[in-house]
Amino acid sequence: MANTKLVLNLVIVCICTSFTIACEDCSDLSGNEYTTVSYSSQDADVINPERGGAVVIESFADASLGSTSPLTKDSLDAVLSDYGTISLIWREYYLDFLSEIGDYKDVIQGDMDALRANGFKVIIRFAYTNNMDYTGTTEMELEDIINHITELTPILENNIDVILCVQMGFIGVYGQWYHTVQFGDYGIITDDEQADRDTVLTTMLAALPTSRSVQLRTPAYKVAFTGSTGPLTTADFESGATTSRIGHYSNCFLYNQTDAGTYSDIVVDYAYLQNETVFVPMGGETCGANAPRTECTTAEQELSRFHYTYLNIAGRNAAKAPDTAVIDSWKSGGCYDDILTKLGYHLRLVSAILPTTVLKQADACFSLTLTNDGYAAPIHSRVAKIILRLRVDPFTNYTTGEISEFNDARTWGPEDGDITITFSLKLTVPAGDYDVLLELGDPLLPGIPAYNILFLNKNVSEFETGLNNLGHVIKVEEESGAGTCDGMTEKTVTNSTSTARCLSGCSGLRYTSYTPSLETTTGNQAPPTLLISCLTLSSSLAATWWLG
Repeated sequence: MANTKLVLNLVIVCICTSFTIACEDCSDLSGNEYTTVSYSSQDADVINPERGGAVVIESFADASLGSTSPLTKDSLDAVLSDYGTISLIWREYYLDFLSEIGDYKDVIQGDMDALRANGFKVIIRFAYTNNMDYTGTTEMELEDIINHITELTPILENNIDVILCVQMGFIGVYGQWYHTVQFGDYGIITDDEQADRDTVLTTMLAALPTSRSVQLRTPAYKVAFTGSTGPLTTADFESGATTSRIGHYSNCFLYNQTDAGTYSDIVVDYAYLQNETVFVPMGGETCGANAPRTECTTAEQELSRFHYTYLNIAGRNAAKAPDTAVIDSWKSGGCYDDILTKLGYHLRLVSAILPTTVLKQADACFSLTLTNDGYAAPIHSRVAKIILRLRVDPFTNYTTGEISEFNDARTWGPEDGDITITFSLKLTVPAGDYDVLLELGDPLLPGIPAYNILFLNKNVSEFETGLNNLGHVIKVEEESGAGTCDGMTEKTVTNSTSTARCLSGCSGLRYTSYTPSLETTTGNQAPPTLLISCLTLSSSLAATWWLG
């Protein structure tokens, strides 16, 4: 058979999760027609999208300050060679006080094209300067910043599929909103300066589709914008409130007790950030060693507490020069690999209850239990589909339509323990034996394996296909003849010369036709081959059969 992939939509009957009322048809999966599969965990990390280690690469509109070249396959391959299993690039664009961004947009678009072609996503920040002698620097006016965001909006919209999030930039040195001339310096901000900051933030939120978040440098910046000292609530998150699109990042993780000004009040800010980051993305980088705070024990505690999704693993110091001292201390301390594995989500299958034999056109229930061993939930929703792969021809796949929401992957947090998702499908595929696979795809990049989520279990992840093999075979069997034995404890079918009867256990069995000339009978004893199922009569059958 040619290497073709067949796609056929199955009919979704119902969706249910452990957090909603169970589907009535799937309330009892203890019968012989179902089997339980248990899964072993896998210690080694895999490249999964939208999480993990990131590498900062700066880009400059002014060639005298640094590289103006877009990313390429070669440059991204070099990142993988140096840093291993990562899927994130942290790209900082220095606009150098341009009146218009102009041709530099081509560099940004070139980056997006290269990232998409090579399976990466990107964290973006725009800034005007990385010169700490900012007191002598002319800062962009508010109107210019708004015009630049407007100019960049089409690029952001057209490439949102590869953008993880946008760090809120434009203001101050490095775009961090801290060292500024006219927007409030060193965190001392007037009401007018706060109003200007609010305008920039509101404009950037409007430039991005609602599926994407911005991140702010300190918790105090979000409190000032929202006017509330209370963290996000579940209701805010579920309603899609604007505040649920504002996350956090730290540019000096573990540097000192306040992380170089990230925290104003450790007790208050820690509690706020811990609750906020259940719902919004958190990331950052280190900026210098400060043992013992920067060593493994505190690092792992705070990465977990604040639900870090990504971290710059290339390392920089407070002056943004390369500095791997903190990363090196994690490697020597034995926690580096564990941190890389746990950044963001680390989804693992625990068990599954799956159908064994199903009649074609019949409903079948599936129940999957998973857990998240990482620091954070996935920050974007997923599209889940069951794939049935024909065993005699592995190039023939049948796939469901979207399993509605699949209990929104953004709610699969590490605090939630085991998460059970149960759903029912009507199988309309041809009869045969099928391997069962699960796809957790990116709704904006469908069908691209690099952007699918893989579970960290032994013998589950298929890297080439981006699918999770559930390690189970379903037998789909043909339906019976019209009405024969279906759903009854007794069914008699009679023609002019004979009667056939299924006495018990008929529903759900396989119905088979036999040629009577090949069989013999004595009295009312049926041939042994007929004891396994009900049968469909042929018009020429001239005997009476009983099945016990």
